[in-house]
Amino acid sequence: MLKFNTSQYVAFGECGDVNEEIDKWGDDGFPTTLCCRNALTVLSNALASQALNSGGQVFISQDQLQSCAQSFNPQQGVSLNSCGFQSLYLGSSKCSNLVLQDVRKLQQYQDALDKCSHFDHPFGESCADCTGAILSLRDGLHNQVANNNNNHTELAICEVAAIVAVAAGKPNDPVVDKVLRCLPPSASGSDKSSHLHHFYFFIFFQVLNIWSQIKLTKS
Repeated sequence: MLKFNTSQYVAFGECGDVNEEIDKWGDDGFPTTLCCRNALTVLSNALASQALNSGGQVFISQDQLQSCAQSFNPQQGVSLNSCGFQSLYLGSSKCSNLVLQDVRKLQQYQDALDKCSHFDHPFGESCADCTGAILSLRDGLHNQVANNNNNHTELAICEVAAIVAVAAGKPNDPVVDKVLRCLPPSASGSDKSSHLHHFYFFIFFQVLNIWSQIKLTKS
């Protein structure tokens, strides 16, 4: 059973009308709404923790995922199904069968760990470096297991696998929060409210960064 840390979820606005399908996620492979990007933070960190404690399998079985559905309610209107997460289970695609040991062999994985370790640098620079490295890792995984199949769902699952693997490699760093808050407002969320939410994400990112630095100093 996955353990969801909903304290990682930051609610902004209403999510009652969210209905995303994984094959309709953005061109960057991420959910298009802020509600589901937030929810992906919670799910990815839970999967990373599970992988570290259970042999390295990145995703869990469909039955296990479905059994978690009722406990996954970080905000009213947000669920596994409303964000397209119901496809993120072992055996649903080629990338869903990955284990951490496979991912760690790739140079792109080491690059992502490095590039996502410098959020003390200017916001724009650190965001571009980290998200670029995550996308490169996604492409490396996709090319390795999917033989350049351009299936959008497969690519999105490879994206989540990359995020989970990096989160597992940095268990004491809220790296997923930082990555997803680096993303610009999506085309579907270009209204004034979404831009305001993104501004708040920027502020929250800065708080996370300060918190991480304090934690490192104390350790």
